[in-house]
Amino acid sequence: MPHVKIWHFETTVPQEKQNRFVEEVTSLLVETFGCPPDAVSLDTVPVPPATWDCVFEREIEPHLPRLWKTPDYQ
Repeated sequence: MPHVKIWHFETTVPQEKQNRFVEEVTSLLVETFGCPPDAVSLDTVPVPPATWDCVFEREIEPHLPRLWKTPDYQ
């Protein structure tokens, strides 16, 4: 723990950018939550733009009160 799950539009992310992303997110989680780096897990879920409304309705909207950052598109 912690586990981070990120839904995003389908895109190709080069391995170098993936590595940098993982390193930076892991570093922030370690700093913020005081956990060891090996306790962090990170998942990404590519979503077609046409189905993003389903992600919003199921994964974002019900949790708006507890989100640390809310989207500004709905």
